[in-house]
Amino acid sequence: MKVSVDWYDQNRRIMLKRYVGRWDWPSFVKAQTTPEGLLDSVSHPVSVIIDAQDYEIPPEILTKLPQIAQSRIAKHPNLAHVIIVSASPFVNLVAQMFIELYAGDLLVDVAPSVDQALSIAHHGGPGQA
Repeated sequence: MKVSVDWYDQNRRIMLKRYVGRWDWPSFVKAQTTPEGLLDSVSHPVSVIIDAQDYEIPPEILTKLPQIAQSRIAKHPNLAHVIIVSASPFVNLVAQMFIELYAGDLLVDVAPSVDQALSIAHHGGPGQA
């Protein structure tokens, strides 16, 4: 699994994470180090866009949802909004399960494209209505 993570905007209010390839738990855990560091580097709310369009998620992700919900990044005080980009029915189902069972106060949305995710991040959207 390849991961790229960086600020999308100069104000450091939107982070873009792109995952490419097959997902596995050790790679996923390792890939959280950079976004945690970026969140640590600011003192304001951040929207994180997770581009999962070229990302193959294995079925065992369902058993990892509680660990994801309890991870340091999911609990980070600067993480205000997560927007998952995917048109995959499976990814959308997993995202909806996470939202309903584990998101708590964390705002999580799903968008079919990065452009739509950026619009949600900039102007509010489904989870902010």
